[in-house]
Amino acid sequence: MLEDYFDLLPDHTQLPCEDGSFVKNFQEHPQSILLTESIRPILDQLHPERDYCIGQDSGIYWHLTHPPEKGA
Repeated sequence: MLEDYFDLLPDHTQLPCEDGSFVKNFQEHPQSILLTESIRPILDQLHPERDYCIGQDSGIYWHLTHPPEKGA
């Protein structure tokens, strides 16, 4: 069932927070560049004035909502 799926996801007590830092590795910077350069043409098309911000090296915390429409 869908409810069982939600129980498998980590909650706030299981996220990395002991020292406030994120894991760093040598692939992080090239991955950020690849993701940024991949999305930039689309953002330029949607926002020709370049009124947007691209964040790199950021942690994103999220959760699934039930029903999914509550997260929209």
